Parts: sequence; structure tokens; C-alpha cells
Amino acid sequence: MKLYDVTLDTGNANANTVELFYRSKARYSRQNGTLRIACGDTVSFSTFFNLYPYYEYYHYCGIDKPVLVLDITGIYTVKIFHMDQDGKSSQLLSELKQGKSSVSVSIPDRVMGGFIYFTITAVSDCLMKGGSWNTDKEPERPVKLGLIICTYNRQEYVKANMEKLQEAIEKDPVWADRIHVFIVDNAENLQLAESPLYTIYSNRNLGGSGGFARGMYELSKQEEYTHMLLMDDDIQFSFITIARTYCILCALTEEHKDAAIGGVMLKLSKPYLQHEFGGKFNGIGHFSINKDLDMRDEASLLKNQDADKADYNAWWYCCMPSHFVKDYGLPMPFFIKLDDVEYGLRTCKEIILMNGLSVWHQDFDNKYNRVLEYYSRRNSIITAVMHRKCNRFKAAIKYAYPMFKGLVLKNYMSVELIYRSFLDFKKGPSFLLNTDPVMLSKLINDKAPVYEDKETLETIYHIEDLQYDRDKKFETKHRNKFYKLMEAFMPQSWLKDELAITDAGNPTAEDTFMKKEVICYDPVKQMGYVCSFDKKQRRRYRRASVKTVFQLLLFYGKYKKKYSNCSTIYSRERWENFFFPPALQPASNSKGNKDKSKSKHKK
Repeated sequence: MKLYDVTLDTGNANANTVELFYRSKARYSRQNGTLRIACGDTVSFSTFFNLYPYYEYYHYCGIDKPVLVLDITGIYTVKIFHMDQDGKSSQLLSELKQGKSSVSVSIPDRVMGGFIYFTITAVSDCLMKGGSWNTDKEPERPVKLGLIICTYNRQEYVKANMEKLQEAIEKDPVWADRIHVFIVDNAENLQLAESPLYTIYSNRNLGGSGGFARGMYELSKQEEYTHMLLMDDDIQFSFITIARTYCILCALTEEHKDAAIGGVMLKLSKPYLQHEFGGKFNGIGHFSINKDLDMRDEASLLKNQDADKADYNAWWYCCMPSHFVKDYGLPMPFFIKLDDVEYGLRTCKEIILMNGLSVWHQDFDNKYNRVLEYYSRRNSIITAVMHRKCNRFKAAIKYAYPMFKGLVLKNYMSVELIYRSFLDFKKGPSFLLNTDPVMLSKLINDKAPVYEDKETLETIYHIEDLQYDRDKKFETKHRNKFYKLMEAFMPQSWLKDELAITDAGNPTAEDTFMKKEVICYDPVKQMGYVCSFDKKQRRRYRRASVKTVFQLLLFYGKYKKKYSNCSTIYSRERWENFFFPPALQPASNSKGNKDKSKSKHKK
């Protein structure tokens, strides 16, 4: 059974990412997919995509003797090494080979931590066409994978990814019976040609939560699917990642058969930089494991091998057994934000993450959106009371910091949204049960700021060249972080009639401290919006902020008790009411790639 292919290029490679695949001066031809190795040269595969994470395959799959298969023309020496956690390499074997070959690797008991990798030294000029890591072990179980993609007005992204999957199936038709794509179209306007590869489900705009929930709901009705793979619509990926995921699922031992598999996120802007190797949630906030590691460095690879256990994996790429829907229900109706965190905490007892199992996604840094404050705060505290021992003091800090920061930013609408999230949280599960998320979204979106272009802002505020250096945020002196929030209680006369400029994607109190006018500017889009000091607004929302803190300190236990049993909220029956409210008339079943439970909206 093949575990995964040796990868020379995923199609996302550029000059800065060669060392994600191999370390050498050898020349790679993307046209032929081959690596030309001159006589005497050595190629090392101690890389993100091609190292062998032996602990993961041994622990979860019981594989103790992997087999390296190589497709190379010429004479060469293949060597197998173990790199320990300190970065020291020790040779396990060395064999002279010619042409296609295989090497069985017996990993000694003394090998602890780190990873296994191989090198190729050309004895004559060689041409490497590929290779794979295999095992003599038979598959433990059959697997059929349902890919769930939620999309909203991103037709080009979805089309490109479907074409990529179709190309992979045409190269190896066996995959046609192994995978199927469930596309949930929240915009109800996706136009794709008929194909047996996918089924499109038109859905009300219930946000990412509702889109993924609909896909999980539809998949769970078809017993042939053993696993569901949740993917963002705008990721870039190699089919190799899906193939590797599939092979791991086939090989999992009985003890670990219900393990989830997560995809590491690399950044599209810097495709060698890792955004997250799984996430942690401590009740106050969620954090990325091994954030901003350069995956070209062997030290970063070792950090991933020794990473903390993840609490969840985000749904840009997360695979789970399909029976989770029956056993644990569907996601919480959060609309957007933290549905993947809550569902992971509720269902995933084990999450497998490894080097090389990854996707590329747009960077989430500088993605602040005032409207998201409502969903982020509300969903975060609900997740905390459901799954974490988050005491009243942590809960109070969780709200106090962003609310007082909003006052320093003069972003009073942001504070209003955070305050509203607290008011809705304390209503308990009945609020989520009885509120139409589509109508609520419209109300929240009305609070979105109005952006102006750069030229307009320069004219109004007499600025010669409006700019903001996003690298400034990394120079912030965090020891002043909380002191800056005291501005919310300082006299108005202390504030300066000065204009502050901060990053719209990551606004900081350091930029706006003691200044009355603020331009929140996006240097990429070259647009921004203005926030101004308002005495009445500050008094009003300062009072709301203090009130929120004291209510959490006094009544947190009471609020938490309301969420002690939320199974009704995420049940299939409740979600059916969201998917198909009385105003919508179900259509009859159809064939092909048409939605089998599609609803026609009465306009």
C-alpha cells in the first residue's frame, strides 16, 4: 500500500519554495516533472513534503518497516538517515542502486523523536522521475471520502479546484470511486458544468457554519461515505494532500480509527511560511501552534514533529469520520467564526497533523473586520462555557480588553457590537434556537464601516501621501499594551487634536492613543474609514463596558449553567428548520449533479 508520493513540485512552487521539496543544486523540469542530478551531486529530502514522519505512521497506523520506492535512471547511492530532535543526523543504511529500486527501512528502537529522510548521490548522471513511501501492510478498512466545500460568490476558486480534482482523476481513474465533492452554494448562483465528481446544493446564506452544516447533513444521509473532508473554497492544494489523507485513513489501526486528520496551513503570500499547525483554545482565546515558522528550515520541521497536541484544526482542511454527525450532531449555528473550534472540541479526541499534509490559504493577519467582532466575541464565550473551565475573571478579561481597546480606537460601533454579543450570549441557547441567522446577519452588517478611497481621504485631511507600514505592528511594545487602555477614563481635555493612522486590518491602541481623529487604513486596498472622538458615545459605551465586566463577575455561573446542554441547538432537526424554513418549498429529487434536496425560493 502506498503511503504518499515523493513530491518534487506541487504546482505552487517558486524560487523561494524549492527547499520545501528537496535540497540540492539539481535542476528540476516542471514540464517533464523530473529532477536531473549530475554525477557526484547529492540531493537531500529532509524537507517539509518528503521527510518520513515515522512516529505518526507507527503510532496511528502500526507501520514499523516503511519501504522507499524510487523511479530513477542511472546509478546512484541511496542513504537513509534519522534526524533527532536536536538536529543531529545518524545514518541507518546505504545502498548502491541502478534504475528503479526499493529500500526497506527497519527503524531501530533507539530512534526517538525527529524524523526519517533519504538522500540520493548520483554515481552517474541521473534523472529522478519520482518515488513513494510504501508499506507491506494491507489496508485496515475501505474508505470513501466526501469533500465538503462551502462557497459564497467565489465561482472562479471553486471552478479551478474542481478542474484540479478532475485532472487527478483522469490521471488515475481509481479515484473516481473514492471521492465525491459536496458543494454548498450559499449565494445560490454557482454555475458549473454537469459532472459525476460533485453535487451542488443551493443553500440559504447561513454563513460558513450553515454551509458546512448543510454539507455534513447531506453527506450523513448517504451511508457509503466513511469520512467527511471540510475544505475552504479559496484554498490552493495539491491532490497529493488528499491522496495522503485517504491512505492514512485506510491504514489507521482499530484503536485510532476515529482520529481526525488536519491540514497544515501555509500562507499564499509567503508560501514557505506556516500559519498554523493545529490550534489551541484556552477559554480566553484561540491560538495557532507553531505560527510563522519557515518550513524550509530543518529546525522548523523538528518543531512540528514535537508540537503541542492540537485542540482543533480549522476547516480550511479537516477530515473527520462521517458518523460524528450521528454521534455528536452538527456544528453550532454560529453563522461564522469558531464553529470549527467548538466542533473540534466537542468531537475530535485525536487529531493527526504532520509535515507535508498541507494547503495554502490567504494570510489571516490584517483581516480585522468590525462586523466580525459580534460573532467572534459571542461564539468564543459560548465555546468557553461549553468546553473549558473558564472562570468569571477570565470571562471578564475576555470582554474588557476589546471593549476598552475599541474606546481608545474611537471605534464606538465596534464596542456596540461587542456589547450586543454579550447581551445575546446571556440570553442562553434560546437565542440561537429562535433567531434566524440570515436576518441577524443583515442587522449586524448594517454596522459595517463606510470605506473611502485614498485620494478622498488625502483631500479631506490634507495629507500629501497617505500610507501605513504594516511592519510597524511587530515593533509594538507590549508592556504598554494595557496602560494605553486607560485613555478611556482620561479627561477629554487631555486628548490631542491630532490625526492618527492605524491599520484597518490590525488596529492598535498604540497608534491612536490620546488622539481624537483616526483613519483606519488598508494599504493593500488603499482604502480606509474614519473614527472620531465623541464625548457622548465614549460615556455611553464606557458605561456599557463597565456594566459588562461586572455582570460577568457576578453572574457568570448563572450564564454558564444555561449552556450545560446544547444538544437541541445543533441537532439535525433544528438545522432542518434553518435549511428549509416554511417559506421555502422543497423541490422534488433530481439526478446528476443537481441538489437532491434543493429548495426553490419564492421571491
